[in-house]
Amino acid sequence: MAVRKESGQYIVDVSYTPLSGGRRKRLRKKPAANTLKAARALERELEHHLSEGLDAAQRLTFAEHAERVLEINVSNLKQGTQKSYKQALRVHILPAIGHLLLDDIGVRDIEKLRSAIIKKGRAAKTANMVTMVVMKFLRLAHLWGDLRAVPQIKPLKEPEHDVEFLEPNEALQLLDAAEGQLKTMILCGLHTGMRIGELRSLCWQDVDLRQRFVRVRRGAWKNEIQSTKSGRCRTIPLSDDLAIALRDHRHLRSRLVFPDIDGSIIPYRTLLFQIQALGKIAGLPKVRGWHILRHTFASTLIVRGCDLKSLQGLLGHSSINMVLKYVHLTPQRHSEIINLLDYKSNGVVTMRSLASDSA
Repeated sequence: MAVRKESGQYIVDVSYTPLSGGRRKRLRKKPAANTLKAARALERELEHHLSEGLDAAQRLTFAEHAERVLEINVSNLKQGTQKSYKQALRVHILPAIGHLLLDDIGVRDIEKLRSAIIKKGRAAKTANMVTMVVMKFLRLAHLWGDLRAVPQIKPLKEPEHDVEFLEPNEALQLLDAAEGQLKTMILCGLHTGMRIGELRSLCWQDVDLRQRFVRVRRGAWKNEIQSTKSGRCRTIPLSDDLAIALRDHRHLRSRLVFPDIDGSIIPYRTLLFQIQALGKIAGLPKVRGWHILRHTFASTLIVRGCDLKSLQGLLGHSSINMVLKYVHLTPQRHSEIINLLDYKSNGVVTMRSLASDSA
């Protein structure tokens, strides 16, 4: 075992014979900091692992493991997911725990990472997202046999935020201010709850005007069409108004339902600018993006009595927890349900009537 300096970088160079036998192995590792002191510390640590009979080649740092995960799993990750993972690693994770060996990462290290994120002024949601990436990578390390056990940590409690949506009269204001393809696209968002990427990538082959449904099986990242966010296909019935609007909008200039002028997919920034400008024209400053249409779809259905399981299916969420944010919109519905206990109006035997009968 030796410490070398190559092109200004300290390297710990180890040659050893595994206890399982076979040919000698060579391992070259960089210390956490490019100093002689850090290199000597890593050298002692590797010597200790070898003396305990551990295979030094399997003692990966989180940074080494993360690099391997991205190399192996890159084809299984959507581009948006790749970008968010790489950003979380570069900005938060690797500076904090990248130098740590996988087996040395504990709950305290992850909690310190989260605390550092919060101290930077980031939201609990961001800290939880970063923690989720760490835990996902650690679970893969355990699955691949490089980690004995995965530390367990609970997510931070996130403050509840009111979901912003359009009232029926506001939705009509927005539609009245729009025209042409943009108007049909907004109506489609309001009546299907589709994400903007799903609207951009919607193809005519997925629209059945005779059977009155649309099949959502694609999404879009930047200008590329890919699978939906959940990776699942879902079917959404068409309302009367939307079916008529799509029939009138039918064209042959592209396989896309809502194409750009040249028939290609419309850039996201173009659509974002258009709906923000339209919101100002309609006197609706709350319209800052397309997602408010999805919230309006969900909120309208909840207020009118749609159950959460059905809403989950229509929105394409993988977990029912994702639709719980709309529950607070149903106080009137709760009152209607409680009124079912009214003996006089519903003929239901209540506790009061039972008490009077028993007396």
